Amino acid sequence: MLPGAEADPIFGELPPTFTARLVHRQSVLRLPDGAVPLTANDHERHQAFRFGPSAWGVQFHPEFSAAAMRGYIETLGSDLRDEGKDPSALSADVIETPDASRLMRNFVRHVQSAACAGV
Repeated sequence: MLPGAEADPIFGELPPTFTARLVHRQSVLRLPDGAVPLTANDHERHQAFRFGPSAWGVQFHPEFSAAAMRGYIETLGSDLRDEGKDPSALSADVIETPDASRLMRNFVRHVQSAACAGV
């Protein structure tokens, strides 16, 4: 997590480092002016960010269950093999990601709270 995440209503309760599901073919190379970077790793400089008080972007997939990730790997099987990767090994390495999954609940709680406050 980056310093901007500490007070963030969605990311602030997460540990400094957490596991998330990552699969994409595009990357955010530059954040818009005013965006707050929230997470990064060796693969992506901008894994998550906030823009203004009520818009978030993530490049990882907090909505994917382990089963969904394995299905996605299976769907991408031939592309992964073409890239020299072993889909069976990747699928076997899929683990639960409870902290990343918690982002979805945090987001819903934040939206409900804002709606109740009339925002």
